[in-house]
Amino acid sequence: MTKFLVCVLSLLTSISGATTSITTPTSAVPVSYHALSENGVASWSPWPSVSFGTLRMWNVGTRWNQIETSAGSYNWSKADSVVNLARNNGKDLIYTFGGTPTWASSNPGQGCLFGNGSCASPKSMSDLSSFAKAVATRYKGKIKYYELWNEPNDTHYYTGSMSSMVAMSQTIRDAIKSVDSSAVILSPCPTWSSTGAPYTWMNSFLAAGGGAHFDVAAYHAYAGSSAPEFVISSVQNMRNALTSHGYGSKQIFITEGGWGEDKALTSEDLRANFVARYLVLAWAKGVDKVVWYAYDSTDWGTLYTSSGGLRPAGTAYNQIHKWLTGATMSSCAQDSNGTWQCKLSRSGGYSGQIIWNPNKSTGYDVSSSFTRKWTLSGSLSSFSSGYVTVGPKPILVENKAGF
Repeated sequence: MTKFLVCVLSLLTSISGATTSITTPTSAVPVSYHALSENGVASWSPWPSVSFGTLRMWNVGTRWNQIETSAGSYNWSKADSVVNLARNNGKDLIYTFGGTPTWASSNPGQGCLFGNGSCASPKSMSDLSSFAKAVATRYKGKIKYYELWNEPNDTHYYTGSMSSMVAMSQTIRDAIKSVDSSAVILSPCPTWSSTGAPYTWMNSFLAAGGGAHFDVAAYHAYAGSSAPEFVISSVQNMRNALTSHGYGSKQIFITEGGWGEDKALTSEDLRANFVARYLVLAWAKGVDKVVWYAYDSTDWGTLYTSSGGLRPAGTAYNQIHKWLTGATMSSCAQDSNGTWQCKLSRSGGYSGQIIWNPNKSTGYDVSSSFTRKWTLSGSLSSFSSGYVTVGPKPILVENKAGF
């Protein structure tokens, strides 16, 4: 490399200090951090060809009104298929409550997305308790996580009162724990909706006493038109809501996340960039599980092709799983040039950095110990200059093989 080029690159990478710095978790990234929704699981979609640890049961034919078709009459066929397939593939499961049956609804004539009365609270908590006990009894030791209600701040899924949601949460938790004390209870999972932000709803739920009825805080984090870095403030706002009510130590799961509708991002390249940056930063901010929505959706967060192959975003998902799983992230910060660097370590002296600049292509000076570079497409190359070019697509530089 000429002295002139070295000088140019040095100017490009001059750093006056971090402009954003995240306090990262001290534990290694577990395989369970990566989770998925697959709408056609055990039906019209092939088993996902990306690496993940947990499958969320929603939009797969397992709502309350799809299982308990009349009081005490259960159709377990679809739920059994999903549970058995996930178990056979070694995956944990999240079962999400939602969809009040018409016969159990407090407003059976109300028009709702999933059928009359499905967005209303139940007329009797004993009906909800019986159903929750039936689910927990059938799948004890098979389903690890139970989510108390899907998107309770979206009127497509819930139109009842906050006090009713707190009562429903207590009813479900008590019923499940009476059967399976080891089950992990997730909060209802608010989202961005016409009624407000997820953390605003969570704040109201906690103020109404809901915090006593869940083990892990769950919510949905879709970017819409925002860059993936939005997840930093999103998680912080949820953490602030929990902390303000004395629940700041609870884990946070994003049980639906991603860019949202595919039309929000106009190219495969942008979607691949998004997957990587979103997953890296959500872990850096202390999220313990991210459920990507959705592997096989035709218009939301799509990771695979109709022929069964992976889109570039699906390939990027797999690469980030490899880069993160088993590694400890010692720091994650953005410098004054806008470049992000998230440092990784592993046993045996491994060191690596995930690097990107969301706004431009620029040179970046890395440690001379780094000699290998991975791209999101899975290509590996060697370099020895100490400089790399970075842009919106993250790369991983490392000093040795680590995964």
